[in-house]
Amino acid sequence: NPWLAILFCGGLALLYLPTRLIEAATPEWRPIQWLLGMETVGLTLYAIYLAGGKSRLRQFAFPVAFFLVAIPWPTLVEAPIIQGLSRMNAALVVEVMGFLNVPAIQFGNVIEVSTGMVGINDACSGIRSFQSSLMISLFLGEFFLFNWRRRVLLLPIGFALAMLLNLCRASLLTWIAAKKGVGAIAEYHDEAGMTIMLVC
Repeated sequence: NPWLAILFCGGLALLYLPTRLIEAATPEWRPIQWLLGMETVGLTLYAIYLAGGKSRLRQFAFPVAFFLVAIPWPTLVEAPIIQGLSRMNAALVVEVMGFLNVPAIQFGNVIEVSTGMVGINDACSGIRSFQSSLMISLFLGEFFLFNWRRRVLLLPIGFALAMLLNLCRASLLTWIAAKKGVGAIAEYHDEAGMTIMLVC
């Protein structure tokens, strides 16, 4: 129904100004980022539909909606995932350290080795690797025009690869901390993170 589309887009257009004003005042508030993103994507898709019809809308729907991947997840969703991934990563690192004959004990998100404490913080939880692998999986599925089964299959493969590489990174840094001291982590932290991102 064209009238429903016009009402929907009119509503989005009316909401855009107040949403943008609130976003300018509180740029880190994630719900407002999502609202602004949805309004922008909705208005862009409607403009494409007006300019080129349904065929153009089908052609550009994924690339335009893909921008939503760049918006940080709401804290209510992200925080429990980060906590779960951090604890899981810490537990697995302790197992790897045991395999390498390096004494290590887990205390929540922290691993104690002989030279001190190694924290598995938000960045080391795997959430960034997970978000990156999700984005890459969606992009590759569209770029190579995979069918929906292959696109769905890419998501768990990307997640598993991201978690495995993140475990390797956290294990390497914990091993370095055990052998050279906790202060030595800073020397290798960024290089290890960049390497796993490129490999992933």
